[in-house]
Amino acid sequence: MYTKSFEGISRADVTAVGGKGAFLGELTRHGVPVPPGFVVLTGAFDRFLSESGLSDRIRDDLLALRQSRASVEAVSEELTSRIVKGAIPDSIAAEIVESHAALGAPLVAVRSSATAEDNADHSWAGQLESCLNVAPGEVLDSVKRCWASLFSKRAIAYRLGEAADLESIQVAVVVQAMVNPEVAGIAFSVDPVTENREEMIIEAVFGLGEPIVGGQLTPDHYRVSKESLSVVESFLSPQERGVFRLDDGTTGWKSLDAATVSRQKLDDREIGALAAMVVSIERIAGFPCDVEWVYDRGRFAIVQCRPITTLD
Repeated sequence: MYTKSFEGISRADVTAVGGKGAFLGELTRHGVPVPPGFVVLTGAFDRFLSESGLSDRIRDDLLALRQSRASVEAVSEELTSRIVKGAIPDSIAAEIVESHAALGAPLVAVRSSATAEDNADHSWAGQLESCLNVAPGEVLDSVKRCWASLFSKRAIAYRLGEAADLESIQVAVVVQAMVNPEVAGIAFSVDPVTENREEMIIEAVFGLGEPIVGGQLTPDHYRVSKESLSVVESFLSPQERGVFRLDDGTTGWKSLDAATVSRQKLDDREIGALAAMVVSIERIAGFPCDVEWVYDRGRFAIVQCRPITTLD
C-alpha cells in the first residue's frame, strides 16, 4: 500500500505520512472540516529512489556536500533533475491514479509533507513544494516535483542551517481536493508576537492564502479573545489583487474591483466562527497551533496545521 486516505491517518503515522499529512488526518478523524484527500506514503518515495538507482547517488552527493567537495547549487540541480525526470514504478503510479479517481475532485492541491516538517522545533513553512489547481493528468508529475523539492537549494540550505541529518528526512505527498476560496489566510491560536495565550491572531486575504506566507500581500489582521471569541482589535489592509484560480484553470494574480479593494475580508460573525474552530483545533493538538484556512460559500475548512515554533 502506497497511499492512505485522511480518514485512516493519525498523528502516530508521521513517519509514513509526514507532518502535514499527520495533522490533516488527525483533524479529519476529529470531525474538523478538512477538504478530503489522501497521502502518497514515504514508502513510495523510498521505492522510487531504489528502483531508479538514486539512493546511492543521494548518499554520495550529500556526503560530498558535508565534506565541502560539492556546492549546494550543484547537488540540488543534480538531484532535483534526476527525480523530476525519473519514472514512478507502475504499481505506485496506478495506486496514486486510483486514489485520485476515488477522491472525485476535478482539481487538487499537491503538497510535500516531510517527516521532519511541522514538528514542535521546526515548522519548515514554505520550504517544500506545493502545486495548486492540479488537473488529473498532472498529478504524477506534481508528486515528483514535491519529492524533488526535498533537495531544492532552499530546502538543503534550511536543513544545513538547522544542523539537521540530511539523510534521515523523508517526504510523503498530500493530495487534497482543491478549494477555490473567496477568502483565505492563517490563524495563530496564541499571539506569536506578544505570546498572550488569551488571544489569537487571524490574518485574511481575498483569494488563496499563499501570498501571506510568501510576504507578497499584507493581510487583514484581527486580534481575537479566545474566551469570548470577539474581535479585540482589527487592522484592515486594502488589497488590489489576489491569487485565484484563473479561467484557464491555472493559478495566478488577478486584480480586484474597486468595491472590493478596501472591503474587510471577514465580518465579526465569520471571525468568531473561525476562532471557535481554531480553539477546538488547539484542544485536539494539545499545543498552540498555526493553522491555514480557506473560506468558500459560507464555510470554513482547514488545509494545514502545525505547531507555533516561536513560543518560549
